[in-house]
Amino acid sequence: MSGQLRVVLASTRAEGLELLADACHSAGHIPVACVAASEAAAAAEIVLNIHTSILPRHRGPMPVHWALLMGGREIGVTIHWMDDRFDSGPIMAQRTGIDLVDEMDDRAADALIEELDHITHELVPTAVNKAAAGIPGVPQDEEYATYEGPIDSELSTIDWSRNAGEVHNQVRARRFGVYDPPGPVAEVNGRQISVLRTSSTPADGLRVNCADQSLWITDPIYLTHGRVVLKCP
Repeated sequence: MSGQLRVVLASTRAEGLELLADACHSAGHIPVACVAASEAAAAAEIVLNIHTSILPRHRGPMPVHWALLMGGREIGVTIHWMDDRFDSGPIMAQRTGIDLVDEMDDRAADALIEELDHITHELVPTAVNKAAAGIPGVPQDEEYATYEGPIDSELSTIDWSRNAGEVHNQVRARRFGVYDPPGPVAEVNGRQISVLRTSSTPADGLRVNCADQSLWITDPIYLTHGRVVLKCP
């Protein structure tokens, strides 16, 4: 296999399809079709997957959320061959060193997505050209592999009996994505709030006691029956 490839694109986002098409053109290959992400394996003879983690760490459908939830400070982008397991095929291109900020909010989340897209655009030509040349890629080291599934209840409500760091990272992970309400829900002083930002050092806001130390809620939204009634300045 060599030369120009006819590439089938698959993404869960329209912006992702545009990004992939432009990256393929820049590498001299031709995007010929767009399919749903779930149909990618059936649409082409060879399939490369783009995964937003430093594989083999954080295999699975929500790698950035899990990195935040587990207190991670760094993420990456990996392009790899697909095989019969989740995110386990040989690596064709990889970039590390993408910072995960301590306080995640809408602006930080948008900036992170933009950075991941930019790096993906840079890596796709390298990976596709290697595929065209028949390069097998670098096998992943199974000794360091982790897999995490979808996140649901882990993010939705706060348990103050957990350690402060765990709660803080839960808030970070919930803020990366589109949720309603946008932060995990907790009860403080008899009222339900959606927690958007916390601090492990003294700060203006609501002080709560966790299992190991205090945590300050610096950006709460008050809720009534699960709906926003007031956002604090």
